[in-house]
Amino acid sequence: MTKYLITYDIKNNKLRKKLSDLLIRYGYERIQYSVFCGLIKSNDLKSFKLVVNQMDFDAKDSIIIIPFARVNAEIKSNKIASLDFNKEVIII
Repeated sequence: MTKYLITYDIKNNKLRKKLSDLLIRYGYERIQYSVFCGLIKSNDLKSFKLVVNQMDFDAKDSIIIIPFARVNAEIKSNKIASLDFNKEVIII
């Protein structure tokens, strides 16, 4: 199991709620309004990505998934940036 930090910026309220409910079902803990943290098995991460990729995101929506082991190093080196995508889950 790996610990991940997941953050998102989604305009549509209904879609944002659907994603936050999904994260809670997968056992993630909300640490800020649109930031979650938790342990997940690699098979569950694959399943999560499949479900998320089927959601109807706007091109300006974003989800960032960061393996927790990299969080401190990435923050220190300022490598974490806002990423926009069109219907993709991004793992840095």
